[in-house]
Amino acid sequence: VASLFTEDELRVGSTVARFDAATWEKTGARRMHEVFDNEPSVMTYTSLGGAPAIAIRGYTTNFSSVRGLATLIDGVPLNTLSYGTALYGIPNWELGTLSKVEMIKGPGSAIYGSDAFHGVIDMKTFESDKDVLSASAGGGYPLYQESNVKLSRGSADNRLRLDISAAGSHQGDENITYKHGTRGPGSLDNEYDSYAAVMKLSYEANDRLKLKLGGYINGWNGEDFKGNGWLASFNDLYESGYDRSGTDTRFYMGTASATYELPENITVDLTGYCWQSSFKEHLDAIDFYYKTYLPGFTTAYQELDDRRTGATLTIKQPDNQYNLQWLIAYSYTYMQVFSTDLEAKNELTGERYRANAYPDGNAFYDGIDRKINSIFGQTKWGIVADRLYLLLGCRYDKYSDVDSTISPRAGIIFLPTETSAVKALYGRAFRAPVGAEIGGAGLTYGNKNLNSEQIDTYELIGMLQGQRYKLQVNGFFSRWTDGIFFEPKKGLPRGFTSQYVNKSTSKSRGIEVKASWYAKPLTLDGGFSYVKSKLKSSGGDDSYFDAFPGYMLQTGISCDGPLGLTMYLNNRLYFDMREATGDYIAHADRLPPYWRMDFTLQKIFAQKLKCSLALRDIFDRENAKPSLWAGENGVREYGRSIMFKISYACK
Repeated sequence: VASLFTEDELRVGSTVARFDAATWEKTGARRMHEVFDNEPSVMTYTSLGGAPAIAIRGYTTNFSSVRGLATLIDGVPLNTLSYGTALYGIPNWELGTLSKVEMIKGPGSAIYGSDAFHGVIDMKTFESDKDVLSASAGGGYPLYQESNVKLSRGSADNRLRLDISAAGSHQGDENITYKHGTRGPGSLDNEYDSYAAVMKLSYEANDRLKLKLGGYINGWNGEDFKGNGWLASFNDLYESGYDRSGTDTRFYMGTASATYELPENITVDLTGYCWQSSFKEHLDAIDFYYKTYLPGFTTAYQELDDRRTGATLTIKQPDNQYNLQWLIAYSYTYMQVFSTDLEAKNELTGERYRANAYPDGNAFYDGIDRKINSIFGQTKWGIVADRLYLLLGCRYDKYSDVDSTISPRAGIIFLPTETSAVKALYGRAFRAPVGAEIGGAGLTYGNKNLNSEQIDTYELIGMLQGQRYKLQVNGFFSRWTDGIFFEPKKGLPRGFTSQYVNKSTSKSRGIEVKASWYAKPLTLDGGFSYVKSKLKSSGGDDSYFDAFPGYMLQTGISCDGPLGLTMYLNNRLYFDMREATGDYIAHADRLPPYWRMDFTLQKIFAQKLKCSLALRDIFDRENAKPSLWAGENGVREYGRSIMFKISYACK
């Protein structure tokens, strides 16, 4: 994901984290974003309707934690034009259809463009070069079920291959009671249904030409998750007992690609895709339009549909007589928000209405579209073979509706020995304003004069690997300018309380450590990060980003026992974090430290049948993570839970 080449960890020119099925099964992850929960300087949250938010290296607000994170599946970008994120329209991609997930921590715009501002996530779906049939099913308390099936079949001397994967999961009512208020108590059910299916057909026409077609579907329905929280300084939905939200999403995509190998190991790849995403949301709200400031009497509804079509032509060579790895590519993207609807319902009278601020009930970004023409390239030159590399890359994006951008990257990679590396890296990323920021959304008025955000990131990395150990230490510093946030304003059209603006400069710095050590039958692993980020503006609050933990610590111990038995004990600790972001609350209170201990037990029978037992939060601490939408006391997790899973594979 970091270079579009197959490279080892020592030589790749970015900070990359990689997770496979064995990793997330060991940690008991149930949803895609949970695979990152052990990664230093990466924090996951629950946003509206159960959608996840993923913050990297300190920058946590209700918007920056979902926007600026490029999300890909099999290399195809999934971010929308409406909100600039894939996480609202695809709250979960079933792990049962995936083979691995990779993440770039830091800028990736030099390859992936505007969306890759804070980082990149690339999900790889199941495929095999051998005939495979496998299935698994699991269930647990409280009321959780999941299942998946995978099939790979080849014919015509294995030149034609069909790969199919399908998975689904259901989380029942957790009934988490939260703070009592004048109309409380309130409860969050956190109930959802999720599914995904992928079918890929590949054909090897000859030794040089390979063709592939793909079809993808995804769906989600979530009810009674955390809502908007504190919507103004004079009212707190969370305390009132009415602060719930839900979403219903659908996603459909088709892909096609052709890869041709030229002499000298030069590869030409042409990839195209087209997808459509629909998103429906409802949440408890306060009626600002008619000024009946009573929580629970109004439900807000939002519907929107996004489409995205694109094609990329890539020419690359991994190595040659000059020790030069190079790549050049052209990409065309067309994005459109082709349908929106915003309305509210008075729960006392049943009346539905649309605010006049939105003509015909449509958001100002209804019908907005964007065309992007992009050229990007990169080289990595082995100045001294297998010892010293110079990395250079750049991307130019020409937008049809906002200013064009240039995103460079550079780095030096030095390998003192065959098992160690020192890297000095620099990257600049841009994020263009999206539909909601240009046209307005909810109570926030749009701004057609917004500039693209810019972030410059510097990294110094040391790596050491041996047969029984791995150690990686990263130091980073980033400077985020022209950040797009919203701030309260007066004199706006009726129904609006704030407006999107470019808001000065933010900075983040920190250190990340990852280590593992193996001595049969034990494996020890751990991670640590210290991150400090600040919003540097006139009268800015130093605690603005403090919903991101200042310190994160993870430790794990795995034991391979006899007869195919494996045990894993994992500890996760977050501390020095506040309960909410700074958009609605000037100074949030600190949350107690988050400490969760999980235990996983796996047993393999005859290399075909595997059973596992996952126990979450052994000590039933009922931890809380910060709320991105300003709920007091954070968003509480369920507490102790258990899941049993059985898997069978035949080849």
